[in-house]
Amino acid sequence: MFGSVVLIMAALAQTGGARTLEVEFTVAQDPQIAVWLETPEGQFVDTLMVTRLVGTFGLGNRPGRPDFGGGFLWPYGRREQTLPVWAHRRGVVYDRIVFQDCKEDWLGWHEQVSSHEPFYCRPMTQAELDVDTISCPTTAFSTDKGMPMRLASAGDSMECSNMFARYDTTSVYPPRNDLTTRDQSRDWEGVMQLKDMNDLDAVSRATPAANRPYRATYGLPSSLQNGDYVVWVEVNQEGDRNAAHSYAYFEDPRLQDYGIATIGQPSVLWSVPITVSATSATALTADYVGYGSATGENGQLNPPDGSITMTTPGSGVNRLVVRQEGGEDYRVKVRMVANAACRALDEVPDLAKLEGDWQQVTVGFTSGDPGEVAGYEIRYAEGVSVIDSEADFLAARPGPEIGGMGEGVMQSVQIDLPRPDTAYTIAIRSVNHCGEASAISTLDVATSIREFATVDACFIATAAYGSKQQADVTTLRRFRDDVLQPTALGRAFVQGYYAVSPPIADAIRDSETLKAVTRAGLRPLVRLAKALE
Repeated sequence: MFGSVVLIMAALAQTGGARTLEVEFTVAQDPQIAVWLETPEGQFVDTLMVTRLVGTFGLGNRPGRPDFGGGFLWPYGRREQTLPVWAHRRGVVYDRIVFQDCKEDWLGWHEQVSSHEPFYCRPMTQAELDVDTISCPTTAFSTDKGMPMRLASAGDSMECSNMFARYDTTSVYPPRNDLTTRDQSRDWEGVMQLKDMNDLDAVSRATPAANRPYRATYGLPSSLQNGDYVVWVEVNQEGDRNAAHSYAYFEDPRLQDYGIATIGQPSVLWSVPITVSATSATALTADYVGYGSATGENGQLNPPDGSITMTTPGSGVNRLVVRQEGGEDYRVKVRMVANAACRALDEVPDLAKLEGDWQQVTVGFTSGDPGEVAGYEIRYAEGVSVIDSEADFLAARPGPEIGGMGEGVMQSVQIDLPRPDTAYTIAIRSVNHCGEASAISTLDVATSIREFATVDACFIATAAYGSKQQADVTTLRRFRDDVLQPTALGRAFVQGYYAVSPPIADAIRDSETLKAVTRAGLRPLVRLAKALE
């Protein structure tokens, strides 16, 4: 048995041939997904794709206990329950990444070992999440990137002793691999080695767009023997709770009311048998085959037992949308193409920035022949002209997936970028139907300055000045984000302000006299805020 696995893995290192697998499904929201190939006997062959939060940004292996609360781009808490069947069946182990000070129960107060965070957002309170759940509340945020647990000692502190009593030193999930710089005074000295531990660059993909068919194309190695295989798809959705699977989250007593409960129904799985041969074939499945561990402690596949939601859109088995082909329902379709067109592709032409703002840029390019181009891969990295090689491209952050399009047409794609007022390098390459990629085309872009950090949370000031974009209102927002939010006392003040200000703002909005009085009262605070900028 071991010899057959070695043969399979050796084949994967060779150049792909003309046989391809195309795995198609449609997601309902924004789940985490893994797609992989096995033999019928359960021997793991290869990962076809995994979503970027797991594959690039270390969602399953980052500092902090797994039951921390969550929110938009939450920075801490190893989500070992995300894709446990895939993670355990791979048979790969990594160093477990922990806080440098061993304080795994502490959501905050890691400042002495924290450096600039290029991707994740500052944790937010429930009140903040109610106001704005789709953007970072500030551009200036630092995190502890962590270190391998094996480098700590149980005798260093009570926190370290407790950590060793609770956790193993290894993880079945990779650490993040997006870090390009090290703060020598704060980061672990080997933090740049994290990307060398992560072996999923080539298959890490952006989460597919909701309610649009998504296709993952995989070029089968020429030495992979014909025969029977199984394609597996594992899907998990944060916050997908029901009566059978509704788990409490850990609330740091030092930062009460931060985050929301995110752990709910476990991962749901589909399997599709497919025969690789000289004849093309298609296989469909609609029924899920089981679900993963709710805690991620093992890779066990639990059979359907009525605990997974079956009818609610976007929940449980409906994380994947039902489609039809030939009158047959399916959630996952697998197509084995025996003779795919696999000519080497030219570099993507005419890459250019079309428009952009503080959060997004839209780029355009001229598409190639869809008979030869299966799709396009876009990645981005913070900095000017920082993607120069294949290694740089694979280490960069995955952008949206793009399927094949009409030939010779100027296409546009919108890329969500995490930071305002920041330079980025955008890179794109086309991929043929065997999974072979073209050379890389690159473009330097920059996001604009963000005028405010949350959706109209400065209620009273906005009502008094009549516009959330008025200069003094913008100044007050910056004061809130840069001066108040970083401190516990300031956060408590902001939270109280959110609670009492909406009815006051409603009264001010309808009275010119009250507007004038309020503006006069705010002037000293505006002057102070400007002085601190």
